[in-house]
Amino acid sequence: MDDDTMLAELRSGSPDAVRALYAGYGPGIFGFVFRRTGDAELSREIVQDVMTSVWRSAPRFDASRGSFRAWIFEIARNATTDAGRRAAARPRVVAEIVPDIAADASDEVESFLRTTLIRTALERLPREHRDVLDLVYFRQLTVTEAAARLRIPEGTVKSRCFYAMKNLRTAFRELGVVTGDL
Repeated sequence: MDDDTMLAELRSGSPDAVRALYAGYGPGIFGFVFRRTGDAELSREIVQDVMTSVWRSAPRFDASRGSFRAWIFEIARNATTDAGRRAAARPRVVAEIVPDIAADASDEVESFLRTTLIRTALERLPREHRDVLDLVYFRQLTVTEAAARLRIPEGTVKSRCFYAMKNLRTAFRELGVVTGDL
């Protein structure tokens, strides 16, 4: 589902749009947040908050202020910053310091498997596709910035992003992964 369709359906309250939002943006937002927090559980909570915020705020989205994708990642950045402030302001209790080993081990295994699957799928892509995804999706550069960094036309960046995502979906299918599971 493209962003315009997703936005229209989010505004109408469609559950399919929420699923498409998670499938299309969930893994990228998780990676974005996880790189800033280093905490998989906190990152999952923040992703949930971001998705809820996007769903509730969709009627107020203004395309003249930027792309839908940029808006979502701005919400993710703000949610990550807010979570960091809350954690810093909150005194830690002994129960929070001593982790539940079984739950943490399960979460760590799940996180490791998810990361391994994503890496495996990314390794199946041609180098130029991985480079573009890294710049545009993981480092959050604009198409113009990525084109300048790679010294290629903007249209080539867009094309490589399109084909990279298409090939990534194929790689996930070949690995037996439903993208909504990530």
